[in-house]
Amino acid sequence: MYKQEEFEFYIDDLSSALALVPKGSFEQNGPAVKAARKYKAAIAECYWDGKEVVLDVKDYGNLAGRQEQRVAQAQQTI
Repeated sequence: MYKQEEFEFYIDDLSSALALVPKGSFEQNGPAVKAARKYKAAIAECYWDGKEVVLDVKDYGNLAGRQEQRVAQAQQTI
């Protein structure tokens, strides 16, 4: 249960471009969402939909205009 100021510290300290929040958090406008908006970090809800992990970008922040950039695919190693 971090406070907004604590999220702000981490986002600023790490120069985070993206904040991952649980499903439903964006609409609730909780402390992490408010902190991300303050620093113009992108905001994405991350959750399991029963088949796969979903990364639902809700606000592109400073990443706006970069939606067409290729995203690297994770590789599984054994």
